[in-house]
Amino acid sequence: MTQDIDKNASGNYSKGGLHRMPGYSWRVRGLIVEYTPGFSSSYTLNGWATGDHPLMKGENSENFYRTMDEADGEVPLFSEGTGPMVMPQASDKAPKDLYYGGQSGQGLSRLCINRYNNGANHVAFMDGSVSSVAFRDLWKLQWHREWQPPNSLPEMPKE
Repeated sequence: MTQDIDKNASGNYSKGGLHRMPGYSWRVRGLIVEYTPGFSSSYTLNGWATGDHPLMKGENSENFYRTMDEADGEVPLFSEGTGPMVMPQASDKAPKDLYYGGQSGQGLSRLCINRYNNGANHVAFMDGSVSSVAFRDLWKLQWHREWQPPNSLPEMPKE
């Protein structure tokens, strides 16, 4: 971040509509790019595509994309969501509602927030493209290296 950005009264770094909040100890920074008083939302990183995640040496280390060369253009990098990062599993459940989306955990329900009233959100992919993806279709994307879409896609709640 540039040196001319100061913290505002709520403790966020702000300049116009762009806000920054500290990320994780593994050098990830999250940007909040939508803000209205009393409510803010963020773009949510695909944790399986981060370059230096502490779980890379753990039980599911084979799931991580360590470089962009390991993935094709169909791998999601980030999407609109309700938290800083997701680490989706094919068994993730749909959220209870689409107004708030998932508010805990690191599953795909965190990406199911109906901002545009069209049942879809924008997803940025490794090849630099961005697509509008229907919530149910999020389960069809290649979130990690071992991803197998579920046989039955979750039913989304009614508005």
